[in-house]
Parts: sequence; structure tokens; C-alpha cells
Amino acid sequence: MRALRFFTRFQWIAPASETSQFFARNPLEPEGSKNSTCVRKTLSADLRAIKNSKGIVMGKHSNFERKKDDFYPTPYEAVPALLPHLFEFVTPGNPLPLFVEPCAGDGRLIRHLESHGFHCVYACDLEPKAEGIEQKDVLFFDAALPACDLIITNPPWERDAFHAMIDKFSGHAPTWLLADADWAHTVQAAPFMQDCCVKIVSVGRISWEGNDVSGKDNCCWYYFRKDHVGRPVFYGRDGQ
Repeated sequence: MRALRFFTRFQWIAPASETSQFFARNPLEPEGSKNSTCVRKTLSADLRAIKNSKGIVMGKHSNFERKKDDFYPTPYEAVPALLPHLFEFVTPGNPLPLFVEPCAGDGRLIRHLESHGFHCVYACDLEPKAEGIEQKDVLFFDAALPACDLIITNPPWERDAFHAMIDKFSGHAPTWLLADADWAHTVQAAPFMQDCCVKIVSVGRISWEGNDVSGKDNCCWYYFRKDHVGRPVFYGRDGQ
């Protein structure tokens, strides 16, 4: 087992068999700053300008031709790293955790998760690709999402949309979002890391095209809760 150490904002990082605190408080952000809040009060005009963004935006390291509507279904290989953390929600009193998928695309992620005993109670997408998925821009409608145990989705990676979804979803239910690993290293991520990110689960590079050719961006599952206090824990990949 090889230990990695970073001497910037990061603390000791452990593989999946161990846990550790991941991020220190942003030293540039004063304690108790109003900027370090997970739930923002309004959405920016810039976000409305990019509201037609859908699905995965191919990462900055990728030279693959971008698909229409940025439609990149979630491959199953992104799911196994997440499952042990989802099974924590399975209890004798709640043997069938319910989840909402607000960026459902063709329902691929729903099928992956339901094959492991989870149940989707609602799915929507700006550009649905399958029956049973409601056409809706989840960021721009007033009705509350249905009651659920979890929100699990592979959202747009465009930063304004991604941040707005963290705000909206984590205020409704515990939220798991699949995104690029680089996001955690940005200044933009600091307020979320301080206030509502509970876990970061490494996935690594996955094949979005279904052709066994890995993408050029490493990915992670990020777990957000509005009521979280403290720094997130990083879970490395098995075998690292």
C-alpha cells in the first residue's frame, strides 16, 4: 500500500480501506464567512445562460468529439465504487432505499442501481432519452422533488450548473454526484468542501463511449449533505 502526501491544502489521503480527513479549511476564507455556505439563495444569470447544458461535458483533457446534447450515459464501471457507501442507507427499517435521478438521460444509472436493490421514485432530464423520464429542467421549476432517501446522478460538469445542483439537491436529500476529480482541487470547490461535502470516492478513468477506451479525466463520486459539519473524507481506489 503506497501512501501519498500533498503539502498544500490537502491532508493525508488513504485508499478505500482507510479513511482520513481530506481538506483543510481554505486559509483564504475567514472562519464563519458568509461565502462558505452550501446553499446559495439565488441562481446567477450566467447559470440561466447555460441552462441547456446536458449530461457530461467532456473534460478539459479530452480530444474526443463532443456528442449532441452532451449525452454520455453512465457506464456500469462507475457504480461499484459507490455501492458500499449506498448500502449504508440499507437498514432493517429501510430495506429498499428510494432515490431520485434528476439528470437521468436514458435511465442507464437507474438500471444499474436498481439491479442492486435500490428503487428510483422519480426521474427527469432536460432531454429525456427513454420513456418514464419526465422532461424537466430540474434547476428551473418551483415544485419540490419527491420525498426520497437519496439523490444520485451524473450531472453536467459545467461548473455553474454543477454548483447550483449541489445547492438544490443537498438541501432536499443526501446527494451523490459523479464528476471530474479535478473539481475538488479548484478554488470554486472550497466553500462546498468546507460546508457540505462529506465524502469523495475515487472512480478513476472510465469509458464513456462503451468501447473500452478510457476517458482522459479521472472521476469521483462526491457526497453532499446540507447538515454536514467538518471536512470530507477521501476514499481511494482498492489496490492503490
